[in-house]
Amino acid sequence: MLLEIAPQGLSVEAIGEAIAGYPGVTQVHDLHVWEIGSDFPSLSAHVLVRPGDDCHGIRRELEELLDQRYGITHITLQVDHSPDRQLLAIGETPKPHPEHP
Repeated sequence: MLLEIAPQGLSVEAIGEAIAGYPGVTQVHDLHVWEIGSDFPSLSAHVLVRPGDDCHGIRRELEELLDQRYGITHITLQVDHSPDRQLLAIGETPKPHPEHP
């Protein structure tokens, strides 16, 4: 039987806040923190960064932060750039663009 649970002593909320508060990060979602066996914490997340920022550099820096602060070394981060404009969600009424009323 395989049992995946959040590692004892690690706050998923604090980890998410640390990632979301990192310079250049605009959004974090699909954050999963778990442990398979003992002493093997793992993390995966989708991280968006500001357009034009070095997403690969930020990914490496986040991996180092997660290792040093939380002892998480098995990390899978999907890092992409935030869209230049807000996308329309299904069922949402479009808002006029300031340059094109």
